[in-house]
Amino acid sequence: MLPHIALLAAASATGAVALTGSRPTPGMIGGLVFCVALAVVHRGLTAREEQRLSARLRRSEAHFRSMVQSSGDAVVILDDALRISWASPALDRALGDAAAGLVGRPLLASVHPDDAPALAAALPDAVQGPAPTASGLLTVRLQDATGSGATWRPGSATCVPIRTSGPWSCTAAT
Repeated sequence: MLPHIALLAAASATGAVALTGSRPTPGMIGGLVFCVALAVVHRGLTAREEQRLSARLRRSEAHFRSMVQSSGDAVVILDDALRISWASPALDRALGDAAAGLVGRPLLASVHPDDAPALAAALPDAVQGPAPTASGLLTVRLQDATGSGATWRPGSATCVPIRTSGPWSCTAAT
């Protein structure tokens, strides 16, 4: 921001002198050229930093994807309404066809009714705001097949906030 302010000040001063009918001094023109050069250097450094950070983010995302997709523990990401917005491949391996039906459903409606109160206590409340820290280890059961006569698969789960407000991530070992 500073190079741009200096460039604006130098251009304004040179323009004001030119409007009065006077000729800009060599020092004013030199200052204007210096400010333009400073702005160009600043933009180049900023672009290089953006590229470096972008590459670092891509590496980090690739590492996360590799780790989560090859993990034996199921990971789900919840949206602000505590609906399952993403589930790892490990959930497919644990629950079979039923796992695909969980995405988009509220998490509390997806677990066994007896497990829902403990899970609800560990997650943020829409009225009271987010829970302050990660929850402890919980026992939860998820259905492994759709329709009547479905089997509930027991597992251990822990839920942690991904950031201070917004999505949560829950990891379950079945």
